[in-house]
Order: sequence, then C-alpha cells, then structure tokens
Amino acid sequence: MKKIIPFFIVFLSVNLVNAQYYGKIEKQGYFNCFDTVVTKDNGKPFTCEPSTIAFINGKIFIGNDKTFPDQKSSIFSFNFDDTINCKSRTYYENDLFDRVHKFEASTITPDSNFLIFSGAFDYHENHPKEGTFHNTAIFFSPKNIEKGGVLHIKGDTGTNSIDIKKYLRRAIKSDSFPEGPDYLKVEGLSIIPNNFIIFGIREFGKSYKDFNYSIIFVITHYTQDENGIYLDTNFRKILDYKPQSRALMRPVGLSSIEYNPYDGNIWFTTSYELGKLTWQLGAYMWYLSPEELFANKTPHLLTDQKGRPFVFKHKIEGFTFINKETILLIADDDRTTGKYEKDYSFLRNLNQAYWCILKIKK
Repeated sequence: MKKIIPFFIVFLSVNLVNAQYYGKIEKQGYFNCFDTVVTKDNGKPFTCEPSTIAFINGKIFIGNDKTFPDQKSSIFSFNFDDTINCKSRTYYENDLFDRVHKFEASTITPDSNFLIFSGAFDYHENHPKEGTFHNTAIFFSPKNIEKGGVLHIKGDTGTNSIDIKKYLRRAIKSDSFPEGPDYLKVEGLSIIPNNFIIFGIREFGKSYKDFNYSIIFVITHYTQDENGIYLDTNFRKILDYKPQSRALMRPVGLSSIEYNPYDGNIWFTTSYELGKLTWQLGAYMWYLSPEELFANKTPHLLTDQKGRPFVFKHKIEGFTFINKETILLIADDDRTTGKYEKDYSFLRNLNQAYWCILKIKK
C-alpha cells in the first residue's frame, strides 16, 4: 500500500540559486531483465523491477527487488555497450546471492575490489520467513564471483546483517520513536572518502502501511581487508532533508545514492509514486559536496538548461556514473506499463525496465 502525503504538509525552499549542474537526457529505452513475460505458478507474472545499478570495468550490475523466473539470481550483469539488447546478460548461481530476496541499494569499494548489494531492511528481523532475507547485505568481487560474503558489524559471526538494522534504527530515533522506528526501508548505499559508508532511508514509521517518506542519510565507518568488509557501531544520522516545496509540489522519498569520483560530490535521487498511472510516477536528482553534507547544508537540485527542476518521467531507483559527464539511470516503475494510456512513450512489457543516459554539465 502506497501512502499519499498531502502536498501542504511541508513547504521548504529548494536551493536552485546555487545549483551549478544541469542535465539533459541523451538516450533512453528499455532493457530486458529476462527474455519474455513469464507467469508464476500462482498465475501472476514475474516482473522486471530493478532498484539498483553499478558500473565497474565496463560491466553493468543490476539488482532486482523481485525474484526472477527459473530460479535465476535477482542480480545480473551485462556489458555496458549491450544496454539495449542485453544479449550478454549473466545471472549468478552462487548461494551468496540467494541470501537477499529484495535488492534495493548498491555501492563499489574505492579500490574496485568489491561490490556491495543490500536488501531493504524493511521486514522485522523476527519475521519467520523473510526476517534474514530482507535484512542482509552481501559483497562480492566483480572479477571473481566466488569471492564474497555478508556485510556485518565488526566482531559478529558474519552469517547475516541483522545487527545493522539495530544500529540503523537507533540512529534515527526521535520523540515519536524513542527506541527507533518499528519500520524502515533502505534504498540507498554509498561509500565516500575516509572509509565512510552511507545508508539512505526512504521510509520509516510504525509499519509498511503507516510510514512517512524520508531523505535520511545514516553514516558509519567501515573496515576492509582480505577477509571481508566490516562496519563499526558508530552509526549516526547526518542528513534529514524534507524538500517538499512549491518548486516540486510532490512528496518524495530517497531512491538512490552515489558518490561521484569525478567531481567529489555525493549525488542522490528522490522519487514519487502518487498512483499507478504513468503521470503519477517520477523522480528528481540532487547533489552536495562532502563538506556540505557534514555541515548539514541544503542539497542542490539538478535543473534543466532553463533552470527548472529536472523531472524524470519514471520512478528512478538506481544510477551509476559512467564518466565525468555521463550517468546511466534505471527505473522501477512497479507494474505500471503505460498500456491503455495515451503516453505511448512509457509503453513497456513486465519483463522490461526503463533506462536512460543523462549528460550533466555546469
């Protein structure tokens, strides 16, 4: 169930005056998560709903937030120059990839030795079926898939990531939730300089039916060695931004975070989902420097060439930097396909997802 927040709740100014970057879509299209629409045993179709993406060594890695047919892994990869056809698509059969049922975020270590793909941490950790599968993050080598493990708190056994949920919850405690919220949802993950890792929280509240959209960054230190990646326990909230404004006029929640090694900024997307029709989905992109982040400054909103907020017409949930001026973005439009609507540019099948190449310039 999607929660609709009235537009009039919060009206804050958006930092448009100081925004230096503008964006323009260079290419766009759809790629296939799997070849054709396939129906499950219960009569419902499998769906292509990619939520995170990473570019490394000329290859694209994508994590889906739904299971795939034929017991294929929900993480797959393909060569960047094959984005349209995905003929080079590769799935992974390692048991490590089965430890997460809903991938929502990813990041790359600075040495490019490991990719980290995270679940949403949205189920209660004591849930009998999904407690561990949704509260786990994994890391693996893009060069050797067999080399990997489970992201965990330093000193833990390393069999799951459940304790991460405990520290995330504590980091965002408030008067309303003195012990931390009962429910939260992670949709962003990024490593930034000085061995910091950021978890981005899109939703928090009493339950998945009773929550608030959010743009919250929780940060901690990590250690990496030949045996794996470990997190310190000094989790703390570093950003809690509420950008509902007259410039946007839409309630948005965090949908992805990426560190840009080319300009040193931290970029993130926010998306909205007001309903199931094409015009009710969309996203924005933001950026700020590490200095601005640690000083709790207002993020800058990406604009178009005329200085207006740049609006994506899809629910962007993942992006990755290809080079200094090029970003590849993907959308998780859920089950919205554009069929039976007038916007034929949105038209897709349920085994497909939207992608675009965005050029950013100052």
